[in-house]
Amino acid sequence: MKLTHLPQWEVINQSQKQFVIQEDANSISLVSPINDYAMGILSQVHFSIQNGEVISTTVENNSKNLKIEINEMQSQLKIIDI
Repeated sequence: MKLTHLPQWEVINQSQKQFVIQEDANSISLVSPINDYAMGILSQVHFSIQNGEVISTTVENNSKNLKIEINEMQSQLKIIDI
């Protein structure tokens, strides 16, 4: 899967967990429902962008069940189970 706002970036989902991917111009979040009214952020990646190119990434892994690994050289996000 390619990101909408950063089409040069590929998402490789190797997780068996259920989640939803939310994306904006500078970040991607993996979220799952906490209850009928709220979502919890499992993992999040923030992209620092300069002249349309990603110059760095910051990852926040908040889940004990899955995480995101980044390969900046290949423009890849890998979602894996822990």
